[in-house]
Amino acid sequence: MLIPHIEIHIEGKERVFSLLATHTNDDSFSYLNGVQGQFVDRTQEYELRKEREVLLEEKIRDHEIIEEKTYQLERLATRLAKYLSPQIYDSIFSDRNETKPSFARKNLTVFFSDIVGFTEISDGMEPEKLAFIINRYLSEMSDIAIEYGGTIDKFIGDAILVFFGDPETQGEQQDALNCANMALRMQKKVEELHDVWHENGIAKPLKVRMGINTGYCTVGNLIR
Repeated sequence: MLIPHIEIHIEGKERVFSLLATHTNDDSFSYLNGVQGQFVDRTQEYELRKEREVLLEEKIRDHEIIEEKTYQLERLATRLAKYLSPQIYDSIFSDRNETKPSFARKNLTVFFSDIVGFTEISDGMEPEKLAFIINRYLSEMSDIAIEYGGTIDKFIGDAILVFFGDPETQGEQQDALNCANMALRMQKKVEELHDVWHENGIAKPLKVRMGINTGYCTVGNLIR
């Protein structure tokens, strides 16, 4: 039989022993017949076992921490995807661009739009209804910008700034054509949204101003 372990303090130190025992019945060694036992020092073995258990616990804890950090990064990436254009999102989460400052002069086609008289309209509207209208409008315009390959630079209230030619380009002429076609598609979508806005308390159809310009800009990562 095997007694798992016996703790014995020797000279102020804890030692671990196990009692190994067996029953012998051998005619050649009759003087040994009976129960035989021996104490075996297993201190080092148990210390190694404890170290292994500690390492396993640390490994499990590290794995849990890594899983939590991975989950947080995935949530962050998902949230960023809602606010960044696909081109910018892809450049941030890929290895194509270095983090050191880098910029260049490029010929871009820039698009800007805003809703005519939106400040006056918003002043007399309930916040919930205003949020619904502006979110619907910006979402529809963003989908169109992405469809035509535009890079959404920013939203400024009801205003939208989109540019073509960076970080991806189809050539200066095609970039400009894509921008113009995008603007025409946006104008058509605004007309389609008139019924939605009318149902939410806007009697007069909203009008959207749009401007397009092509010229050289300095683009890239300017942050050290």
